[in-house]
Amino acid sequence: ALGHAGIVRDVDACLAGGKLAVTGNYFAGLAIEDCVLRSNAEWARISGCNSAPQRASIWPRRSPTAH
Repeated sequence: ALGHAGIVRDVDACLAGGKLAVTGNYFAGLAIEDCVLRSNAEWARISGCNSAPQRASIWPRRSPTAH
């Protein structure tokens, strides 16, 4: 959406250093996985743990030539 990246940046800047967490799939994607990743990152931020899981799909990637 128009301006979405800027709004997310502003929200993240307001949350930085605080103990409030805001999660949801609407920050960086639409899938449940995006919501879980954002939630894990927010937990890592507010808990002081600096190791949030990285994005990893549970579905194997198919080759573009595979049918």
